Amino acid sequence: MARGCILVVDDDLSVRNLCVDILENEGYKVDDVESGEQALEFINSNNYNLLLLDINLPNINGVEVLKRVKNKHFQCEVIMMTAYGSIKTAVESMRLGAYDYISKPFDVKKFALLIGHCLEKQNLVTEVSELKEIAALYNLSKAMSSTMNQEELLNLILKSACKSLQADGGSLILLDQEKKELTVRNYLAMFNGKIFKKKVRVNEEIADLKNKMRESGIMTGRRGMVEYFKFEEEFESVKSRLTVPLMIKNEVIGIVNLTKLKEDKEFVEQDMKLLSIFAKDAALAIENTRTYQALENAKMNLEEDVKKRTEELLKAQEQLIQSEKMSALGQLAAGVAHQLRNPLYVIMSAVQFCLSKFNLKEEVKENLEVILRNIENANKVVKELLEFARPSKVNFHSLSITEVLNKVCQLIQPRCSNQNVQVVKQFCSPLPELRIDRDHLEQAFLNFIINSLQAMPKGGVLTIKTYLSSKNKEVIVEFIDTGCGISEKCAKEIFNPFFTTKSDGVGLGMSVAHQVVVGQHKGRIEVESEENKGTVIKVYLLCST
Repeated sequence: MARGCILVVDDDLSVRNLCVDILENEGYKVDDVESGEQALEFINSNNYNLLLLDINLPNINGVEVLKRVKNKHFQCEVIMMTAYGSIKTAVESMRLGAYDYISKPFDVKKFALLIGHCLEKQNLVTEVSELKEIAALYNLSKAMSSTMNQEELLNLILKSACKSLQADGGSLILLDQEKKELTVRNYLAMFNGKIFKKKVRVNEEIADLKNKMRESGIMTGRRGMVEYFKFEEEFESVKSRLTVPLMIKNEVIGIVNLTKLKEDKEFVEQDMKLLSIFAKDAALAIENTRTYQALENAKMNLEEDVKKRTEELLKAQEQLIQSEKMSALGQLAAGVAHQLRNPLYVIMSAVQFCLSKFNLKEEVKENLEVILRNIENANKVVKELLEFARPSKVNFHSLSITEVLNKVCQLIQPRCSNQNVQVVKQFCSPLPELRIDRDHLEQAFLNFIINSLQAMPKGGVLTIKTYLSSKNKEVIVEFIDTGCGISEKCAKEIFNPFFTTKSDGVGLGMSVAHQVVVGQHKGRIEVESEENKGTVIKVYLLCST
């Protein structure tokens, strides 16, 4: 294995042959050229550890070659070869960056020893430099692992990569696994200091870059760049580009792309080696932030799901309590109605007998008629109690809710006209048919509407709306009035049996409506009301499956 690569530059063929023989015998890989122009061409195409450079060359002299080499390939060591007459120039060359000089003719042993010392020193400097850079990358890796904010992390990665490798700018290109597209992130100080954020699809603007991202690479000049970075083709100033993949478990998740704008500051193999080390930690840090964000999203979704399920359980519990309450009150109502019916019948018969058989004074007759009217009212309450206690059998059929509502509107139209209430129908069409009991649902809707009419004694607007829920699982019917409204406290009580705000009310209508919608049809009812502004009753009915 070669100990190092050396380029010998001298216009004297015999000197070149001597140097080549000595160096190859020492185990070095050696090339030789006769001019400064050839030397610059060779060193731009190859990585040389050492340049043996004659001072007196035709056209471009050795000092000028030294300046150009050190400006562009500072890591390459240079030893000047000179005749005794140009010692002063050789010493001056050392101020320009040459390692040392050797006079012609030279001693073979001293020559070999000088070459060995030079390359040992170069190796030590390289190792120390690499250790410093690796230490810096280690500290940076710790900083990257401490942030879980992906935006902050991506900025840190790109800024640090540009700073460490003295790049003029760069970008992060991340692969979106779900959308199958590459996302260009965080251009920094690139192209006149502007920051660019773009999105590019894998198989369109970046050609087949995704398939070739596994390989690191250095590209120089415009040739070969446009194929892979079409989204940058308007920028003509990129002279050198360094591209390294970001990989997790042998899967590419993106690339780090660094650029330089000056021809004399191109990327070298050592830059690619360091960026490859950095990219491994960067990829791991990016994956960690993705995992953290996924956990946070899962936690948030879990919290929302728990909250939603809790609300559903509370509603179910309320409905269960309401059903149990209705059942208990139904049994009580049946017992009370049975106990009241016979006495009321006896009293009513006695009053009717007295009115028909006896010639009573007008004052007595009026009092008996008052008693009779109150008995009829009491009998009406008993009848409602019995209906509440023993609801009739439910008969479900597939029907149009629009048809049911039109029938209800027809029934309440005379009362609405007398009361100066305008009915506005906003029915969605088409709506799916529902499995409902027409008679019971009509009664429930009538109870809602009657409540609205009682809240608008001096007139107003009653709007009846129908529409599908967002997931098309329910038909929603809204009854919206412009009446007096009810307080928040009363809104929570309106479905309780015998609760009423009216002096002549029994308080069973809304309870019966609740029993029909919730108990029989497994639906839901929501009430929104604001005092002096009106009330909205929303009825949710399940679509047929």
